[in-house]
Amino acid sequence: MKRLLLIYVGCILMVFAVPAIIGANGFLADNIKNELQQQSILPEEISVFFSEEGVVQQVNFEEYVKGVVAAEMPASFEKEALKAQAVAARTYAYYKIKQFEDAPPITMHPHADAPICTEPT
Repeated sequence: MKRLLLIYVGCILMVFAVPAIIGANGFLADNIKNELQQQSILPEEISVFFSEEGVVQQVNFEEYVKGVVAAEMPASFEKEALKAQAVAARTYAYYKIKQFEDAPPITMHPHADAPICTEPT
């Protein structure tokens, strides 16, 4: 009987007390969020070759993703679809960055100074 009571009290604490402690004043939640952001493998900026101008510019990575999502689908689409497109854009950009780092630029890329290009093809 005591064991059952202890298990019950433990479950109640896990369900109610732990989330309350984590969310208290947002302190722990903010620390967890900051730690996850510091561990990000995504860069702050990305080199993008603007094909119409023929120049390479540094672009904030998240701004780049916003631009890609806006170019790929209308803002009137469902929010979850836009989120999925943003995940796909980040994943593809990261793939291109890794491919660019691992391969000799002259043989793999027509734009040797940037992993990403604005040319839609």
